[in-house]
Amino acid sequence: MAQVLLSFGLQQSGVPPAEGEDTAMELHFRHFAQAPQSGPLQDQLHQLPCFPTSRFCFLSGPSKSGRTTALLQVATTFFEQGCSVLYVCKQELLEECISCMSEARKQAKQHLSQLPMRYLSSFMELQKLAACLHLAPKGLNALIIDDFMEFGIERQDRKSRDAADMMKILAHLHEAVRQQGQQCHLIIAGDCAEKSEHLIRRWFPLTLNLRVMAATVSLSMSKQSLRLSGLDELAVSLQLVYDETSAVHLRAIHPLDSYDVTSP
Repeated sequence: MAQVLLSFGLQQSGVPPAEGEDTAMELHFRHFAQAPQSGPLQDQLHQLPCFPTSRFCFLSGPSKSGRTTALLQVATTFFEQGCSVLYVCKQELLEECISCMSEARKQAKQHLSQLPMRYLSSFMELQKLAACLHLAPKGLNALIIDDFMEFGIERQDRKSRDAADMMKILAHLHEAVRQQGQQCHLIIAGDCAEKSEHLIRRWFPLTLNLRVMAATVSLSMSKQSLRLSGLDELAVSLQLVYDETSAVHLRAIHPLDSYDVTSP
């Protein structure tokens, strides 16, 4: 069993979870961006409530919108807080992102090399990973998968098969995360195409949208997620910027325009 786990980047610690450790961890906007250490912007960010349905989160955004950087921000934040994280991605996509980082960013983020990562290349490998997760000791806090849609790109019959593959792998991942306990999150990023939008809505009660706006990027909850939450306080858009070290910084928080939580 240990060989199977290690082949997917999962390690047996040999230490069972402490009593009472299987409690829900709540995801928050602050996991996706660094706020100033003090001041009104930090206060405004921390006054926002946590996402009420945060265990299954999909981060949607077009290419070059900073999905990978935002996911790495979440992963390192969890990891630095002592949480157990597994980051799954295609190696070439991550290397492309890192190659764009400045030397200062690479030096500042040397602990990324300590972040448990697993490089996969297909939906089949993702399915195998999900199938063996139940063998891992409980204690995983976040399973993070970058560029989920790209794992099926090599298929010749992509149009007819990808939807079926996605449905199967999402079912396996959901079950694996549920077996890990209430403390475990599944956080996936990708470019949510129209043909897969209904699958995302079905499997992810929390969907966050990244939108490129000139020199900044906005981050907000989808309207469906807002309605499910019932919290008007979360009807905001975070204005994000990437500095010379490619870190994600919060510049401003704005209310979403023309949003009504009771609208259809």
